Amino acid sequence: MAKQFIYAPINPIWMNPVVSFNPEYNTLPFDYQQPQVTYGQKVKFGIPTRLQVLSDWVPTLKIYDLFTTRLIDSIGPSTPANGIIGQTFTVYEFLITWSAYPAGNYYIEISYTDDTETLQITRSGLIQSAANWPGTLVFEYNNSYNAFSAIFSTGIIFTMIVEGNIADYSPAFQDVIYDDQNLNTTKLNSIPFRQFNLYVASTRGTPGIPLWMGDKMNWIFACDQIKIDGVYYQNTNGSKWEVKRPDALSPNFIGLVLAIKEADNLFLNQYQAGQLPAGSIQVITQTKSFLGISADITMAGIFKDYSLLTRIIIYNLGGNVFILNAGTAIDGSAPITSSFTTSGRLKEIWNIDELFDVPATLYIQGLAGTNCNIVVEWDQLDAPSIAPIVNTKKFAKNTLYSYEEVTIGDFEIDWNIGTGTGNAGTDYEGCVISGTNGTLDRNGLLEIGWNPTLPLTRDTLVGNAGNTIVQTPGQVGEHAHLMFNGDTSGTDLTGTSPVAFQKNSNIKRDYIMSQSGSLPDRGTTSIINPLGPEPMDISNRARVTLKFVCITN
Repeated sequence: MAKQFIYAPINPIWMNPVVSFNPEYNTLPFDYQQPQVTYGQKVKFGIPTRLQVLSDWVPTLKIYDLFTTRLIDSIGPSTPANGIIGQTFTVYEFLITWSAYPAGNYYIEISYTDDTETLQITRSGLIQSAANWPGTLVFEYNNSYNAFSAIFSTGIIFTMIVEGNIADYSPAFQDVIYDDQNLNTTKLNSIPFRQFNLYVASTRGTPGIPLWMGDKMNWIFACDQIKIDGVYYQNTNGSKWEVKRPDALSPNFIGLVLAIKEADNLFLNQYQAGQLPAGSIQVITQTKSFLGISADITMAGIFKDYSLLTRIIIYNLGGNVFILNAGTAIDGSAPITSSFTTSGRLKEIWNIDELFDVPATLYIQGLAGTNCNIVVEWDQLDAPSIAPIVNTKKFAKNTLYSYEEVTIGDFEIDWNIGTGTGNAGTDYEGCVISGTNGTLDRNGLLEIGWNPTLPLTRDTLVGNAGNTIVQTPGQVGEHAHLMFNGDTSGTDLTGTSPVAFQKNSNIKRDYIMSQSGSLPDRGTTSIINPLGPEPMDISNRARVTLKFVCITN
């Protein structure tokens, strides 16, 4: 396979190999035709230029002063990964940061030494750099697959600046109308959209652009991802370039007109109701808040391929008027959108809609000395699908349960007696033993259901401690004991023998403690408890159970 050097025409800077043409020919090749009036290609300080070369030899880029031909800088290339097979060339990319040089007139050369030790040079035309160029448009473009002799799989995004304007807004819609047999009209579907005209080199009195610049515009609109001043556009279906020549004296200058529309039509989002099936839920939208900010923000490790930075919400607590910039270079050389100027209102939204295709660090600058709360919102479009979230917690918060150790040894696995909490990783995590961790102690207590009609407060103690009561004499009903009168020849009224009767210690005690003098006659006497009241155990027959409370969701 022959070695090759390819500088694709879709690169943003016009360049051609330095060669000598036969003066006998009247017409130069198209790529070398120059307009009668000198045209300078525009570049801006805040927008770096990226170039790509496919080469079997290592190239070098040099920047020269146009008028003095003094060498300004020499730049080496990077060699990004690309996955290309079946080729011997290497993909080289150059990054020119124009803010590193004074505003002025330059030209660039990309050179390499071939196998014959011959220096080969590809040279640009006039390049004019400045902080800003009024009346120009910024085109950012790439493609979803490798095409046009460019390797887009490296993630490269080309940027080119050209004189132009977007105007002639016209509302439009595409619909489907059904007429029945009686010509009654029914609209089956309708999609509204906005349409504009893109004017290239036809504003602010510019004479036009050279033919080769029109060629580059044609290459740009062959790509499937095009941003113009930060907004995605595409040409309308079937639209073609309309070429306008300013006058007969400038045959090599043209103006171009193309019908375009916004690529993302948000006028007719449709939403379907119903239960999403398992596995079809994606948590896409994510936010990160920065509170009380008075310095610039750096967000690393977040934005990557398929990250769509949608907007930044600004809570301007200080009411300041300041300018915000967002980009992927700390020196401000890689902006991702136009700057945003606050108005001093408390709440403002900076809509961005920047789709990242490689991992990048986001720098939000201009916040120094302010007092703001900043919320950054983005969509991760390739977020993994997950099943609907189901609560698997075994116990409900604020609910009292009883625990039974079915299998010996589970108690130590499930509970930490020292802390009174359920062990982490078990079903009892988030639960505590009743009476610990600020919960009410219910151990040894019977439960009484709460009746709202009674003046009893929930979770208060009622009844007697230890489930026991003390009866007073007045609470003991009258009762009688039969007393023996001393006659040993017979039996008492109950038929008890005298000896057995006298040996009955309980009756003897009752008699001795409650009577004085001689034994009473045979009969009955009323006896109360002479030793005073004693507590009575009224506890129910029960099994000791561990009670626990769930205290978390």
